[in-house]
Formats: sequence, structure tokens, C-alpha cells
Amino acid sequence: MCEQAIETTIHAFRECPLAREVLVIGECPNCVTGNTTTSTKEWLHHAVENLSTEKFDGLIVLLWKIWNRRNDKVHNDTLTRSRATIEAASLLQREFCMAHATESRPRIARQTPIWRKPIAGMVKINVDGAYSPTSRHATVRIVARDDDGMVLAGLAKHLEGIQNAGLAEAAAFHEGIQLEIDMGWTNANVEGDAMDIVNRLGNPDEDISTIRVHLERDRRILKVYKDITINYVNMVANSI
Repeated sequence: MCEQAIETTIHAFRECPLAREVLVIGECPNCVTGNTTTSTKEWLHHAVENLSTEKFDGLIVLLWKIWNRRNDKVHNDTLTRSRATIEAASLLQREFCMAHATESRPRIARQTPIWRKPIAGMVKINVDGAYSPTSRHATVRIVARDDDGMVLAGLAKHLEGIQNAGLAEAAAFHEGIQLEIDMGWTNANVEGDAMDIVNRLGNPDEDISTIRVHLERDRRILKVYKDITINYVNMVANSI
């Protein structure tokens, strides 16, 4: 990329002045920038031994963005600014952490892997979305039950314009929320096994994903219909 030396992996990621600028501005520690080994494997092995898991994850994401930057330069003759590369890496790491979050979140109720009746006077709406990359078809399934476990309503339909599993799960939650409104129920729980969607609905300020725009309508609905709660449930217990 810099055309100053034969491009090896270690040069592309550490020795190239353009890559090193990103590492330095990104405040990578000396175990990353000061290591002089010529082996990429040994370099990363040394980093993983000296960095926390969070820091090492951040390094890997940053290296990925450095590689993207290199490809843009080589193939499109476009050089992204170093700080823009660092900011993009930071956003990507935050999105990764959100998608793999396992800690408790507001409005999430982790359940044991068995379907449970709602408490007296409540309605439980279980939702599930699925997407097939082979057929490019998406479906949602919904079942609403009362506190005796009796089915009150159900829905199963194909969806158009869905491009991935995340959007299918988001659509399933939307259909569940809309069913509650259409039926005029109060104090209903909408629950599904897509923890990522539940997290994003409950934490809009932390959602920087591309799916955010598809969840905005449901966030607005939840602000108006405050009796609707969104819960996470284990896949085994998400009985449809």
C-alpha cells in the first residue's frame, strides 16, 4: 500500500507507515507497536498473551479495518483517513459486543428452557422468525395464549423483501406487537428467542446496527403502549 517495501503480512499490518499510523493513533500498546518479530503468528501470539480479551478483540477489529483500507487503496485508489479507520473499527467492535451480549438487559427476562404460562390476567405472545438463504424466503410464526395456556390467536405467513435472519426476527416481533394492539389486549408479554432484537428494542441509544431503522417503528409503538413488554426466552421454551 505504501509502495516502500515488499508487502508481507507483517508489513501490511504493522510496518507499513500508513498501518503504523493507525496503530499509534489508535493507542495500541507497545506489545503491539514495539514488537519486532517478523512472524505475524508470533506477533499476534505475543499480543494475546499481553492484552485483555477486550483489548485483543479491539486489535483484531482494527487490523481488519486496516486490511479494508489497504484494499480500497490498492483496488480503488482511495485512502481512508487514519482517524476514520479507527472510528469505523470502534463502531464495529461496539456492534459486535452488542450482538454477543450475555449480560442482563432492561426488559429482558431470562427463562428456564420450558414454556411457562403467563401470570393471571396476562397474555403471552410467542414469536419466531426464520430466513432461508437458499430459497430467500422468510416466515414468521406467532401464537398467543392466556394464563391457562389456551391459544387465543395465531399467525403464520411468508414475508417479502426480507434479506437476512435478523430482519426476519425483527419482523416477527413487530407482528407480535401489532397482534396485541389489534386484539386490544393489555398487560401482554411478547417474547422470542432472538436476544439481539430484544436488546436493541430495549436499548435504542446503544443500537448502531444497520437493522436499527427497521426497529424504529416498534420503539415508537412501545413508547405509546407502555403495557407491552418484550422478553427474551430460550429457544427451547419459545413454544410456537
